[in-house]
Amino acid sequence: MDQNRIVSDEDWDVMKAMISTHIDSIPKDVTVESLRKRGSLECIAQQIKRGDDNPSARLQSWYLAMLEIEVTSKPLGLQKIHY
Repeated sequence: MDQNRIVSDEDWDVMKAMISTHIDSIPKDVTVESLRKRGSLECIAQQIKRGDDNPSARLQSWYLAMLEIEVTSKPLGLQKIHY
């Protein structure tokens, strides 16, 4: 898949809606305040702005936002990683 392909405005709107849906599915024990403290909300907002401003970066921006949500919503998976 070409990560630099131009994503249409219509497709980008669908992708942003998917981000919102996934944010809504974050476990209820994760508070908005904890997401702010971690920088997760800022990270996601930056990726959305990046996609809004640069259509050729939309696919990569979407992946990065979704990855941030995944890490936030499944922190137990990270416990298997030894730093």
